[in-house]
Amino acid sequence: MRQHTQSSFLMPLIVRVMPSGKWFQVVTPFTFDWRYRDGYPGLHIHIAAGFVTDLASIPTTTLLLVATALIAAGRYAGLDGLLLAGVAVVLLMALIPKLGRQNEAAVIHDALSRGEFTTSGPSWVWERKDADDVFLAAMVVLGVAPWKRRLMYWAVRIGGWDSWRKR
Repeated sequence: MRQHTQSSFLMPLIVRVMPSGKWFQVVTPFTFDWRYRDGYPGLHIHIAAGFVTDLASIPTTTLLLVATALIAAGRYAGLDGLLLAGVAVVLLMALIPKLGRQNEAAVIHDALSRGEFTTSGPSWVWERKDADDVFLAAMVVLGVAPWKRRLMYWAVRIGGWDSWRKR
């Protein structure tokens, strides 16, 4: 993973809740300065006003993989795998709330994953891991607890491929 020292948000995130209550729209342009390596200029990642995000949702693929693994493990261990899977999914959803200190990082990650952003600074060829690394760097800047940012990072590493594939 690339270093992310001195990364910063250059503008505050302002969103409005969409009528469904499940989606949020960026009201003013929003920029993150990603310092991916010491001694190099930052890469400014710009999100335009109007971008729509669901903030910090857990990728469905991650939930399905966790549930499937626990059902299989439960059967192997002679336990109720369906109960284990249900408890794990509820626990994940409780540990990773949709709204929280990670909001700005979630917006940046959603935009990168869907290809709805512009950059200024050094040219960059984006890969999915880059988007996930920016998500992690942004959570560090925002002061998200280390255990929570690792959990969220690995949730998108495991299950974020689907949204990346659709870009």
